[in-house]
Amino acid sequence: MTEAPHTHFRRHRFPAEIIVQAVWLYYQFPLSFRDVEDLLAERGINVSFQTVSEWAAKFGLKFAHQLRRRSRGHFVDKWQLDEMAVTIKGKKYWLWRAVDANGYVLDALLQSRRNKAAALRLMRKLLKDQGIAPRVMVTDKLRSYSAAKAELMPGVEHRSHKGLNNRAENSHLPLRRRERRMMRFKSARQCQRFVSVRGHVANLFQLRKQLSAADHRQLRSTAITTWREIALSTVLRNAPDKHSRRRRSVKATPPSRDWPQALAAGLPFVFSFKPFLAKPFSLQGASLAFFFQGFKCDLRRVFEGFKALLL
Repeated sequence: MTEAPHTHFRRHRFPAEIIVQAVWLYYQFPLSFRDVEDLLAERGINVSFQTVSEWAAKFGLKFAHQLRRRSRGHFVDKWQLDEMAVTIKGKKYWLWRAVDANGYVLDALLQSRRNKAAALRLMRKLLKDQGIAPRVMVTDKLRSYSAAKAELMPGVEHRSHKGLNNRAENSHLPLRRRERRMMRFKSARQCQRFVSVRGHVANLFQLRKQLSAADHRQLRSTAITTWREIALSTVLRNAPDKHSRRRRSVKATPPSRDWPQALAAGLPFVFSFKPFLAKPFSLQGASLAFFFQGFKCDLRRVFEGFKALLL
């Protein structure tokens, strides 16, 4: 029997199954890129941690976008909002997060302020992503939530109490553990990208407690199947269309050998390649115009031409 051919992402050497597994390991468990590299090496897959980092950055947001589309409108209409302090390179940021009554992460937004404008930005993002306003909104005693809700959602019930927001407070704990494992976030962009992906991946594999073993295995199998379907849809989306019109291959015309003399004489010298014309620029009376898309210039010849021009 012959093995079934592996599916590949476009312009990627490793099969899609390996890439999806590496991305899932990184976002689901408190592992570093080197830990994922060691786990893959134990199974005979030699991948560097830099490659795992590029996979997580490239495919993590794509998978999170698919998970966000699938889960839209399926959360409970009781939102709990809270913020946590994050220090990045000595500067203090505020990570605004929202969860529903079951503990599923709705969204997370990193901001440098802790005021009404920051609360408004989070609420607008939530309304845009969920497509519906909540029935009840639970927050702590920060006055920015009341001011933002009165302006954006005046008809929503607001419960402001420190003890009622424990579910949102407890949802910070996994992120705190991950922050310690990563030895803090390196930049605001990295933090925002990580929390945007990690929340949706955790929602998919967050199973309810107090379940029987059979129900737990069934829900876990369903989550794994959904994750593979999302990965397969991404593979098909990145695959080239067989029925699309093929681009004509334009062969590059080799440049003339006496182009340094022409350049030194101040004559216009033109590369004739794919039809993409850059704006010509002048350098001491010499006009250069390059048709350069898809062409790798010989730097040694270019330097010799400019040297002959300047001397």
